[in-house]
Amino acid sequence: MSAEAATLKTGVASGPGERVVRHKEKPRMLALDGVRGLAIIGVLLTHASYIFTTGSHVLAMGWTGVDLFFVLSGFLITGILIDTKRAQNRAKSFYARRILRIFPIYYLTIVVVLIAQQHLAWLRTVAEMQTWADRLPYLFYYKNLAPLWQHGQAHQTLLSHFWSLAGEEQFYFLWPMLVWHFSTKTVYKVCAGALCFTLLLRIVLGAHFGFGAWMQFFPLTRSDGLFVGSGLAALLATGHRPSYKQLLTWGLAGLSTLVLVVIFRGREELLYGGPVMCTIGYSGLAIFFGVLIAYCVQSEGPLVRFFEAPWIRAFGRYSYGMYVYHLPLYYVIEHFAKQWFSLAFPLPNKYAILYLAVLVSITYAIAWLSFRFFEQKFLRLKRRFEPVFENPAVDATTA
Repeated sequence: MSAEAATLKTGVASGPGERVVRHKEKPRMLALDGVRGLAIIGVLLTHASYIFTTGSHVLAMGWTGVDLFFVLSGFLITGILIDTKRAQNRAKSFYARRILRIFPIYYLTIVVVLIAQQHLAWLRTVAEMQTWADRLPYLFYYKNLAPLWQHGQAHQTLLSHFWSLAGEEQFYFLWPMLVWHFSTKTVYKVCAGALCFTLLLRIVLGAHFGFGAWMQFFPLTRSDGLFVGSGLAALLATGHRPSYKQLLTWGLAGLSTLVLVVIFRGREELLYGGPVMCTIGYSGLAIFFGVLIAYCVQSEGPLVRFFEAPWIRAFGRYSYGMYVYHLPLYYVIEHFAKQWFSLAFPLPNKYAILYLAVLVSITYAIAWLSFRFFEQKFLRLKRRFEPVFENPAVDATTA
């Protein structure tokens, strides 16, 4: 669930016809690290909501952090694709750098689980990866499609949160082809049309097949955030800057859909999905988060300063590792908490807060160690796959 902005530096050809590795330095948008931190905090809270006796419904709304990740990923990835559009090695550069960022800890986690379940019966039960039919969706990034052959249902397992990583990988695989072959203006028009199509598709399919878990995971019905983020990146790349009045209007429009969900269906639907949340709710959520990112990119107000605070940016920096590791760690910690301390959930809130602090602290620590001593070894290899331009005078962002 992470994507970094392109970093560029200019090389000079030593002779005629030689290729030039051209990287245009882009200032790092610190607030977006904080936005990513907010997203992972939401995910951490929603998966820990069951430990609270009261107030769990508030924490459960942290599932929206996944949609914030989608918007942010669409925004950053599309920005990278537009910046490297004229690179001679654009496909090799993009896919190699994505693989080096995403694959190592993803497959490391799967391998660890596969090995551990051979020795731990309780883990084998919660992992549900005993057969190759169970393992293949994880190995080939199509876990989000599993509800289609499971009667439209899905339940939580040790790695069930990998569905969102599968959705993003499918997006990374297909989306570059469109961005590279169409003008930037066409890209944001396509995003606007795709957002409308996704909403319409949910309405039609929901009326015929019901609003089950499959709709929450299926890429064609849960891509609002990716399209909103991508459309925003394309819009900004053309030089257009939405006014504060426009941002306010769109933000209120997105927020109003969530208000309608609560008014007409109750807060339970906001938490767990249903006909309204699974139709206009997802679209409204994506638009609201798109406005948040647009505001952070072009403003310097108190909200931006909040997202630039070191503590929330620290969560954002290690958010991918925290996302990958958090649910397996939650299961492991819960198992030993029950076995060693005979804990029964939910807990009284004062103890639940302490337990939550343990969960978050351990997750952060493991993600930090993973980044420092494992992931960075692969990240250093990304310099071998920097974008290469034949003509340094050509601006890669035009078209």
